[in-house]
Amino acid sequence: MFSKNHSETGRHYATPNPEFLTSVEQEAIVDEAILPRKVGRVYFGGSWWPARCDRAITLSPGETVYVVGRHNITLLVEPESFIKAMVESVS
Repeated sequence: MFSKNHSETGRHYATPNPEFLTSVEQEAIVDEAILPRKVGRVYFGGSWWPARCDRAITLSPGETVYVVGRHNITLLVEPESFIKAMVESVS
């Protein structure tokens, strides 16, 4: 399902299997802005979670993201546009 890679920060994160990520169970909604490599908050699985994206982008409240891993209790997320592009490149 996931394989280990290293992010730009040197931490481990999970690289998702694109087919797995099309599952609606992995969708989360940004509740509190996620700034580049900073922790924000998402609504996922019926509750709110701290979340981080290791890309140099800002994710705004209301955006759909996909959970691709976890570091302690912080969910690692990717923007929906990145996941769509990844799925299309595999197709």
